[in-house]
Amino acid sequence: MATQQAPQIDFNNAKTQAHQLHDTLISLYSEFATPGWLAEALASSAAGLFFIVAVIVLPVMQIVIAIGSFIAGSFLATIGDAKEEQREDLNNLLAETINEMLGTSLSGQELSAGSGAGADMESNQQIGNAVLGLFESAFGGGGPVSPNQGADNARKFAGFGVNFATTQGFLSILSEAASLGFFKEFHELPDGLMHALGISRLQRLALQPLIQNAIQKPYHKYCMSQYRPTQLAEAQLVKALHSGQMSQGDVSIALAQLGYPDELIAFVLTDFEQKMALSELVLLRNNGDITEQDVINKLTLTGMPEDQAKLQLKAADLAAVKTQQNALLSELETAYIAGHVDQATYNSVLSNLSLSDLEEQAFRAKVGFKQEVPRKSLSFAEVEAAIVEGITDFTYLDQWFTDQGYDQQAQLILSYSVLQKIKGAEDKRKFAQYKAAVLRAAKKPVPPWITAAE
Repeated sequence: MATQQAPQIDFNNAKTQAHQLHDTLISLYSEFATPGWLAEALASSAAGLFFIVAVIVLPVMQIVIAIGSFIAGSFLATIGDAKEEQREDLNNLLAETINEMLGTSLSGQELSAGSGAGADMESNQQIGNAVLGLFESAFGGGGPVSPNQGADNARKFAGFGVNFATTQGFLSILSEAASLGFFKEFHELPDGLMHALGISRLQRLALQPLIQNAIQKPYHKYCMSQYRPTQLAEAQLVKALHSGQMSQGDVSIALAQLGYPDELIAFVLTDFEQKMALSELVLLRNNGDITEQDVINKLTLTGMPEDQAKLQLKAADLAAVKTQQNALLSELETAYIAGHVDQATYNSVLSNLSLSDLEEQAFRAKVGFKQEVPRKSLSFAEVEAAIVEGITDFTYLDQWFTDQGYDQQAQLILSYSVLQKIKGAEDKRKFAQYKAAVLRAAKKPVPPWITAAE
């Protein structure tokens, strides 16, 4: 251990520095026009205080620091010697204490007492395995835990906490008594162990479901039943008022208890009352039960500005007109295409409808397209009869098949029906040759009944 040197006191240097401080302050005060007697008093006081600190206070502090350093160094050296000399006995003591508290079977060699928690990580792992293995084996063995097992585990853990606390107190009392009062702080070991494992916090977590479900929630229901603090909401109060289940006065009192001032109660009653839909208001207006202004007033009660309410009412009227207009356009389209309406009537009706230029243009284009596109075609029986009678040729039949969407197999079956209906042998042969040529051009197989008829 290094020897502490005695503090050195230089009176002459301290005196010189005090005079320099005095002269500096006198010069400074003269620049601010300070009275001579006051400047001398302040400068002398500061110089004297500096001299006292330099000669007395600083040496005393150096002596105190030196003594403190010597005592601290000696104490730490004593602890280090004690750790080295008593390491085995201390490890055995700690191991026995942990075994007693937790029910483990650790040995002194598995502990790293006095050497830091990270000195031997393999030993730390063995200690962790012993502690966690104890809880894992007791609380399910690492497998799934059922609700009943959870209840049993809670009881085990609660008992473990009580037993841990009891053993902690017992060991503290026993160690202090056995050491004749010298081991007064032995309880710090189990206290530290409890803190490291978080047993107090884990006990609260384990007991929390029991306390909540067996005490807190049932007692909450009991208090709610006894004191009935729940009040009706605003919408419920308005509903009770209009249904006649509560009077105006009772509703006003209930709203006041919810914190509404008297001047706002009328607004709350109006704001939370059920409003009619726009379609219902329009229907009543159209029936003469209410006026248009009544509809607008009802809409403003929902929070809509009056100008927006007028526009919404107009939009509802236009929507009703649009429905009837679309129905009329559909009838006009059908009648015009069928020839029941002439061009003049068609144009007159369109001009009287509230159609935009784009809408009218699109409608006329649709009707014109339907007029140009064929809307009907012959049946197979009619086409077959035309072939048999020689009214049309065989290519028309193939085109008809394509237009109707028949697949290749269906076309062959219908072609066979046509071949059977043809009466003349020469016509049958021509038809068979035509079908065979079409199939060969398409690189399709020719059925035997066509080949036989060629």
